Amino acid sequence: MIVSLLPLVYLALLAQPGAAKDSTSFKNTTGTSPILFPTDVGFGSDEVPGGAPYNAQIDKISYRPRTDASIEMRWLPKNAKRDHATSDDIFRHLANMTPYKPADKLFPETYGYEKVPDQCEIKQVHILHRHGSRYPDKGHKSGPGNFGEKVQDAVKAGKLKASGELEFLYNWNYDLGQKILVHNGAQEMFMSGVKAYYDYAKLLSNFTAHKPVVRTSSHSRVLDSARYWTLGFFGWDATDKMHLEVLTEDDFQNLTLAGKNACRNADSDDYELSVNVSAIWQNIYLQAPKARLQKNLKGIDLTITDVYNMMSACPYETVGIGYSDFCKLFTKNEWLNFEYDMDLQTMADNGFLNPTARGVGIGWVSEFIARLKKEKFTGPVTTQNMTLDTNSTYFPLDQPLFVDVSHHSQMTSIMAALNLTQFKSKFDPHHNDQNRNFKLSQVLPYGARWVWEVLDCNEKKGNQTYIRMKMNEAIVPLNEAQGCKPRPDGLCKLDDFTSYLEKNAYKASKFDLSCFGKNGTDFKLKGLSTVTDGVVPDSAIVHH
Repeated sequence: MIVSLLPLVYLALLAQPGAAKDSTSFKNTTGTSPILFPTDVGFGSDEVPGGAPYNAQIDKISYRPRTDASIEMRWLPKNAKRDHATSDDIFRHLANMTPYKPADKLFPETYGYEKVPDQCEIKQVHILHRHGSRYPDKGHKSGPGNFGEKVQDAVKAGKLKASGELEFLYNWNYDLGQKILVHNGAQEMFMSGVKAYYDYAKLLSNFTAHKPVVRTSSHSRVLDSARYWTLGFFGWDATDKMHLEVLTEDDFQNLTLAGKNACRNADSDDYELSVNVSAIWQNIYLQAPKARLQKNLKGIDLTITDVYNMMSACPYETVGIGYSDFCKLFTKNEWLNFEYDMDLQTMADNGFLNPTARGVGIGWVSEFIARLKKEKFTGPVTTQNMTLDTNSTYFPLDQPLFVDVSHHSQMTSIMAALNLTQFKSKFDPHHNDQNRNFKLSQVLPYGARWVWEVLDCNEKKGNQTYIRMKMNEAIVPLNEAQGCKPRPDGLCKLDDFTSYLEKNAYKASKFDLSCFGKNGTDFKLKGLSTVTDGVVPDSAIVHH
């Protein structure tokens, strides 16, 4: 019954006022509205709707077995036979644009430890969730939309001559929207809610103190993702069973689900370090496909950026309209290099290679500690909204199940603030390191879910409380960098985990310096190479 309602509910969500246009009024936001938990708060970001799919008419693949996927993911990479490649070599390597699948190649040393130990019982769960599949960010300004504009300009001028594998460009129009959650994203989030229901619903059976609070940012792709997750978990009457807390996401607003708005340096172009590092790598791995594609295309002189945008069109069109002819244009190795490109960009802008990463993520980590310890948060204040965090209605500490929905960029910064050094790597912009753990397709695909389970265990030496982390179902081997004694099953004593974070996380973030210090005055950073720990290094600090 719930699944059959999904398309109708999705249309209703998109029709809600405030989902497509930002508001500048704070009168109806959480904490100021006459409604206790308003969901129409504005600040949805600058969304644009896209065209309607028609896959039954246009899908040309008839040589591959059918699947139950809603979107077309049966394409094979170019030269698939030669390279022994499969569809997974495309669709499991699209980095943060990868449709959700459980992490199947992350931390193989913890395989076999997924089940809860017989002597343990889950008592509390914390879920940090990325939104589902969405449209691109910037329409025709950049990305695949920019290449689409070039194609249309060439067509209008009568200059386009496309042959071979590019012949489809004669009939191709870029028809994607902007920033909105797409139907595949709605399905990802709904199914995640269903999965979480079967995994953890028992935790709420005897919880009667108040309705559980589920938090989300106001950006519509995040808000709608939270709505679909709650629909999957609670059912069609979800709004009667839980409170959806919508946190205003806008410039200079404090919220821990999008911390860069409260961290001035993180929101500055000067700290978008991906531009230079990605340019180096793109100029290496995109030269060969650029030369190959140009042979079948006249009227457009392809640039490196054009080829990157063509590759980006594959994942965005696949989840946006369900079908993309661009997926077949690139080899298995080129898709692996594209994945590395996106990993580089994310780590340079939001992760261990960016000096603001820990500062952006520390606010959520502080809230996480408060929830784990069931102690009211008193500071230090970083990116938290203290009006809400000091109010038990909006920031309860007694829930057995917590759910926050956010962005992949924010979650990468939270990774740094949690000191999850398991994901550190050199990230050389001249060479693809295939042995790295930080692969967005495994760590932060669309609909990614990071889960922390708190377990009470009856051991020979008495009762002990542990915590373990599951990243898209894979057990993360917590270690000394999180205050834990390494063990094969990933379990860590809860007191050790919280004590370590409480003692080190805020201090390690250097929040005031990293977020508000001036490069050249308070510290001296020259490019990417000096940052490896998500914070301004001690060696770069200017001592006045």
